[in-house]
Amino acid sequence: LGASLSREFAYRQGKITSVEAKAQGINWLTAPAVNISIDPDNTLLQLQSFGNDPVLSADLGSRYIKGCQEVGIAACMKFFPNEAPQTLLTVSPDEIAPDQLDVFKSCVDSGVLSIMGSPIDLTDYDKLHERTISEHLISDMLRDRLGFNGLFVCKLITSNKPDYVIEEMNTLLETLKIGNNMFILPEVFGTDIPLLDILLNEMQSGNIDMKPVNVSAQKIVSMKNQLNLHLMKKIRLLRPMAGIGLPEYHQTSRDISNQCVTILKNENNIMPVDYQNTHTLTISFLDEFSPHYATIYENKVSQITENSRQINIFGIPDQRIQHEALRRAAEADVVICSFFLKPDNVTKTSDLPREIKNLMNLIKNVNDQIIITSFYDPYLLNHFPDARGYIIPYSPSQYSIHAAIEVIFGKRDAPGKLPLNISEKFPLGYGIHYTEGLLSN
Repeated sequence: LGASLSREFAYRQGKITSVEAKAQGINWLTAPAVNISIDPDNTLLQLQSFGNDPVLSADLGSRYIKGCQEVGIAACMKFFPNEAPQTLLTVSPDEIAPDQLDVFKSCVDSGVLSIMGSPIDLTDYDKLHERTISEHLISDMLRDRLGFNGLFVCKLITSNKPDYVIEEMNTLLETLKIGNNMFILPEVFGTDIPLLDILLNEMQSGNIDMKPVNVSAQKIVSMKNQLNLHLMKKIRLLRPMAGIGLPEYHQTSRDISNQCVTILKNENNIMPVDYQNTHTLTISFLDEFSPHYATIYENKVSQITENSRQINIFGIPDQRIQHEALRRAAEADVVICSFFLKPDNVTKTSDLPREIKNLMNLIKNVNDQIIITSFYDPYLLNHFPDARGYIIPYSPSQYSIHAAIEVIFGKRDAPGKLPLNISEKFPLGYGIHYTEGLLSN
């Protein structure tokens, strides 16, 4: 959405997501993420947001919230800093970057019903004693200065180990006292001392001050009332899939995908690739989340050209697949490398497997006509400065895959602009277009 630069798309996406959620009995979405001051190494969190532009993030976040809540679904803006140190935001406990504060303010003014704070990691026993849950940020900054009176939510990363559980409970109670209203706790199996059970037992025994608990309960009930959930006797769907997957929703997905594809590099006009006369090798790098994407990719390429061969590499390439990739690369005119490697909270861009980097270097030695497409992580492109072409679709959805391939083979232009800074060479707002006519047949 950030790359599309479209407030209308943000509104439509918020509305569509909420209509489909409501059709399934869901009444709360933990979106949108509107952070702009995020450590670029936290790739997954970076990709959840609209980008680094505060004006764009404020506009798109507000419009997404509007579309979402018009349907009667509660939006949840995230992530508001609520602790220090170790916060996922690059701020101190006593201040928020002014641009980020403007984004939060815009979303609060749009009427967002709930806000999620930065996740609190309680798994490191030694760090628990160093943490400072910041009352200034939640009570003074969010409640008083920004005027937010809704539900504040916090996700806890817990271990439920016996040695940790009392410290974890104390931290939870501390955050409750200074403004957290609701906690998302993971379900942990195989433990005899679950955190939630201890907390409930302490409440029933009268060992916990119930005042902040009651305030939080009132916040939850108030949000449910605003959604008119108190008027529902029970959730009953007219039919199991009512309102899901409508043709106009698919069209919106196509429109967004086509609008956001961004070309960062097109050295010597390697694109558009002449699909009638150029022999291509497409290599898809896949992980356990993405095998079906290769099928979508291969089917779309085969619709456009008969002059392409496909290799799929799952995980770490072995010697056999390396040999086959190099042989076919040497025979091809152009090599198109597509990365479907999903980042997580631990994996960072710099952790791209050494074997994949080595294979890419070997391919470059036998054929330097390389186009790279990264469907998840735009920062991945920093590993391959010698590639002739760079394309970023920002998503591995079916329509994003189709849009990226159509751009490569000249079926459409790429109007997208970078919503974030990748490097000095590829700054916020960067994106190039084809300067000559597209291939029309």
